Amino acid sequence: MDPVLDIEFSTSRDVAPRIRPLCTDESDLVRKAQDGDVEAFETLVEVYRAKVYSIAYQIAGNRDDAEDICQESFIKLYRNIRAYSSNHKFTTWLFRLVTNTAIDHLRKLNKSRRLFVETGLPDRSQASDSDLKLTLDRILSKVSPKQRMAFVLRDLQGFPLNEVAQILGCTGVTARVHLHKARARIRKSLENEI
Repeated sequence: MDPVLDIEFSTSRDVAPRIRPLCTDESDLVRKAQDGDVEAFETLVEVYRAKVYSIAYQIAGNRDDAEDICQESFIKLYRNIRAYSSNHKFTTWLFRLVTNTAIDHLRKLNKSRRLFVETGLPDRSQASDSDLKLTLDRILSKVSPKQRMAFVLRDLQGFPLNEVAQILGCTGVTARVHLHKARARIRKSLENEI
């Protein structure tokens, strides 16, 4: 049985952490998890769950998809942690895994949404656009996945541009282009809303 599948992804901030850190050094936790230490892996999940969920939520725009992305990301992390190399920053590697998982998830959703439209069934993802959050989510859903990732990571999560580039797997210039295009599209869409 995959131990990662037993982890609950509660978004409640009232829940006390279930796991005490085995050690304070991230590299020790990663190394232990790579060696098969389930408790070390669970500690990594506990440490990064909120940030992974936050990135997933801002990319997906809703709780259900964010939880799915979060769960899929940690499953992929569990299965692939041995592939991580200490030549790179662990968080950059992890957040790239999350953004790639989010892109895959959004592609699957877009295929199913096209099916809803083609069959005439209502798209359950549409909601009231009465507040700014829903408007921003709607606008972000119209930009390309790379542009959306660049915007979320840089402007909403506050990552430095060089780390955004590493997470997206592109050069700094390309990351800046994605960010510029996202901002321009968002600005234009917001002007049209007003």
